[in-house]
Amino acid sequence: MRESPLLDRERVLELLESYEPLLTEKQKEAIDGYYRYDLSLSEISEEKGTSRAAVNDTLKKTIAKLEDYERKLRFVEKKKQWKAKAEAIALLPKEEQAEQYRALNEEITHGI
Repeated sequence: MRESPLLDRERVLELLESYEPLLTEKQKEAIDGYYRYDLSLSEISEEKGTSRAAVNDTLKKTIAKLEDYERKLRFVEKKKQWKAKAEAIALLPKEEQAEQYRALNEEITHGI
């Protein structure tokens, strides 16, 4: 079963946050227009002087590339894990937090 378009959008934006520097200008422009600025395929194609099909193809290939980066590097997954750990540490008694934060910092520093 396919996820909702909103979840798809959130996923793409998460991936984009981590891997945008690895994209070409053409890929960035297409994905920014569609996912960040909510432009239609027609609006993007008109702006870029290309066809809707070409924009759609660029988006599909770019998303596949972003997903491939995540499969290989796991930055989005790691950030979620570290965030969850930091939230759990915040719930600990104050005297335990400093050591746990140091341990998390080490994990982050050496986990990348």
